[in-house]
Amino acid sequence: LDLQYNYTVKYELKNLLLDKLVKASFLHLRSPVSSRHPFICEARVTSLEDVPECDSVTMGPRSLWTESDVTNHVSESKDGQVSLFAHYRCIEPKHARSITHRKCFPPQHHLRAPVLLLFLEEKQQPVEWGKYLTPLSRPRTRRSPEPGSIVSDIPNYKQGPNSVAKNQCKLHSYRVTFKDLGWDHWIIAPHKYNPRYCMGDCPRILYYGYNSPNHAIMQTLISELGVADIPMPSCVPYKYKPISVLMMEKNGNIVYKEYEDMIADSCTCR
Repeated sequence: LDLQYNYTVKYELKNLLLDKLVKASFLHLRSPVSSRHPFICEARVTSLEDVPECDSVTMGPRSLWTESDVTNHVSESKDGQVSLFAHYRCIEPKHARSITHRKCFPPQHHLRAPVLLLFLEEKQQPVEWGKYLTPLSRPRTRRSPEPGSIVSDIPNYKQGPNSVAKNQCKLHSYRVTFKDLGWDHWIIAPHKYNPRYCMGDCPRILYYGYNSPNHAIMQTLISELGVADIPMPSCVPYKYKPISVLMMEKNGNIVYKEYEDMIADSCTCR
């Protein structure tokens, strides 16, 4: 069985800053109804713009979606109007052709209307609204620079050498693709993920900037004095940031979700 059909999709992008466009993807989506009757579908995308046709992409019988890079088509659009034409050719796999009494489904049971996904450049450093405001008067109350910390109360704690190793506790970058994790069948965007991690040696003196709890300070002191055979504090994440993903649910719906505590933002010793 060989099916061929077309989709024409028009977009109004006047309100978007296309000069900040990093990438534009045209998502080809399989219908959830077609899961019991999988087809191999080849997709080709063209537009009214004077740019080369996109390379054809193939959606396997078990794939829920695939994508075409249409960045050139969107960036060359006139007046923020984009018209994309998708031509599909779907073929029934050989192993499925031997099954008898197969029902004939209309095209919408095999593919859903494609979706345009835009990746825009974000501001590297968001403006802080109160950064340039000068207070009328400064508070006179005296506050401890290390509230609740035991550091300032331990006799002679800050005296003596504070050896700082070259491999000091800090944040490290590590990028991985969701395809490497085997998650690319349900996470549409982003393609890459940088969870980051903390690694390195903790210093002898844990100043307030390390955000170490009093327990870690005491653990360092006890280990240094040899009072007990306990390890030094470990370099671990202190704060985290969320990650936003565009994902496909089991029922075929495309949803936007935010997962908390997915990216390490700072490190501490504890």
